Amino acid sequence: MTTASDLPARRRRHARLIAALTTLIGACAEAAGAVYQPIAAAPGQDHVEGTLWPPMFA
Repeated sequence: MTTASDLPARRRRHARLIAALTTLIGACAEAAGAVYQPIAAAPGQDHVEGTLWPPMFA
């Protein structure tokens, strides 16, 4: 059972986990930008051809 004295510790723990997750997401976004930015900035790349496949439902 959760008591009133457990709540501040739980909130701090949740805040630390959220901060760590935010940092991880930011690092992933930076890495993705480093990989894809040169591709996006390449000259003459106005469009990309692709193949559309029909949706598959299990």
